[in-house]
Amino acid sequence: MKKESDASINYSKLGKAMIETALLVDENLASLLKVEAQKIRKLLKSDVSLEELETTNTLIKNIIMAMMLTDEKMRYGLELCKINKEK
Repeated sequence: MKKESDASINYSKLGKAMIETALLVDENLASLLKVEAQKIRKLLKSDVSLEELETTNTLIKNIIMAMMLTDEKMRYGLELCKINKEK
């Protein structure tokens, strides 16, 4: 049988793992966003089709949405860490 303190330790570990994972994902998304922004700058200087610009712009929007989701994961991770302190 598990003790209550064992469960709170697990919440804390899970919360910290979620936060660390979210940070790694955010760092990678930020790098990808930078690359795509540079790509748009290059595309604007060249004679490129409108479809190419739209595709890159859509990708940038999707990257930003993914960053919002990682923010949610960080909040949930923090909530899990708080459970440990409340008990």
